[in-house]
Amino acid sequence: MKSRITALLILIFLLPGCANLPDQQSSKTGLTFTSISVNEDVTFTSHLTYDGPETFSSLGLLGALTSENERNSTAYRIEEHMKKNNIDVGKVIRNTFITELNKKGLYTASNISDYKLQLAVLTYGLSIPHGFSTELVPVLSVQATIKDNNNQAVWKGGKRLLPSPLSPVKSRSLAELLTNNDSFISLWQEAARHIASNSIGKL
Repeated sequence: MKSRITALLILIFLLPGCANLPDQQSSKTGLTFTSISVNEDVTFTSHLTYDGPETFSSLGLLGALTSENERNSTAYRIEEHMKKNNIDVGKVIRNTFITELNKKGLYTASNISDYKLQLAVLTYGLSIPHGFSTELVPVLSVQATIKDNNNQAVWKGGKRLLPSPLSPVKSRSLAELLTNNDSFISLWQEAARHIASNSIGKL
């Protein structure tokens, strides 16, 4: 919990440079991609996280414990809402990466392709962009791995989108997200587009 509180204090002081931190890109030297398919399954390594305005409603140990419980409860409620309304973050991310591959003429829907892209969501959630905000922006970290027909990784890359006043995604209130499914889906589309374009653009 100490590390979480420290991260939240950083938001209060609006430290620069916390919006877009790219993961390292790596690939085999001289590799040229001709066609890439995308795995149907997008893996998730964590549940949705939530750091809303109530995080700063009280101070001290008791306040921190109360805030932690509220965050967990709200995060669960948001996840259940997404499941009930078929808001599939994995599907949004996969479709967005396909769009970016299409722009470069690399995507193929066929399983018979030279390379296959696997996507893994390391972190996803909602957070206020700074300590004085009452609205939310997405938090998203995606790792992209391209494998050859021998199932060997030949390229790895990704991008992390962290909460910041400079977030490329328009902020929304929690009430809007829970009552307007189109807005909620659009939020994830904007976040995925930012990550996909920066990742695929380096191929």
